[in-house]
Amino acid sequence: MEFRKKKIEMNGPEGTVYLIGDFHVGLRSCAKDEILKAVEVIKNDPDLLFWIGMGDHIDAITHKDRRYEEESIDPELNTPTKQMAWLHKAFKPIKKSCLGLHLGNHEATLAKEIGNFMEDIVCPGLGVDYLGFVALQTLVFPRGEHILFTTHGDGSIGGRTFERPEALKANKIQRLRRIMVPIAEADLYAMGHVHQLIAEEPPSRPTLVNTTQDISKKLDNGAYECGTCVKKDVFDWPPVVATGSFLATYQEHKTNYGERSLYHPLDIGFVKITYDQYGDIVDMEEVKLG
Repeated sequence: MEFRKKKIEMNGPEGTVYLIGDFHVGLRSCAKDEILKAVEVIKNDPDLLFWIGMGDHIDAITHKDRRYEEESIDPELNTPTKQMAWLHKAFKPIKKSCLGLHLGNHEATLAKEIGNFMEDIVCPGLGVDYLGFVALQTLVFPRGEHILFTTHGDGSIGGRTFERPEALKANKIQRLRRIMVPIAEADLYAMGHVHQLIAEEPPSRPTLVNTTQDISKKLDNGAYECGTCVKKDVFDWPPVVATGSFLATYQEHKTNYGERSLYHPLDIGFVKITYDQYGDIVDMEEVKLG
């Protein structure tokens, strides 16, 4: 696990954060044009605080890998080095706002053969932090702190069908909670890997919250001055999100494992979080592209 403590500079009352990954650059089904659109969204956001890459940025499958399928490979990006070069060029306009890149399972598998190229080449080349597979970061906002847990992730969060379809998303959220929440205490949990886009605020309730750095302070005369309390909506439990992907499951004259498994079409996109100066989440959004 990677631990970080980062000071977050803000120019206004609110700022935005993007959690984005599972591009799988190198697959025919990778929506490269949508990746470039996402880069433009991040670059042109006047309230941008930072973004995090959630892993599986490149597909990183070579002909030695049992998962290799020639018909699934992008002929223009048919080697990991070409995939890394494309990724570097795509990320260059937004590298200064990157809080770090995670290692995905696809990159980890190739790293067994050639070494950890994400840590040794990709991240140093962009000048960004390497976040490993799991990261716990304390974000120091102007008036408060926020603990962010991010990971590429593992496993599944549920099937495509359910006896009660209206409960399917709720069950996926609970599965995300069971995977991440027991690992570490945090204010927000985010996971990639499952190629699903989920960012739904949990229930909240009005609560009195101290808005000063100290609950009280001692005055010169020996008395204590109380802190300031305001009524705020507080989540009943920390939110969990799944950060989507950039894989188009069904494309004309192209096939992939998702199509052969009859997966439901994926939402291409990423998660956008809006924070206030206290480090509290004021909005969560599933940004869908294409």
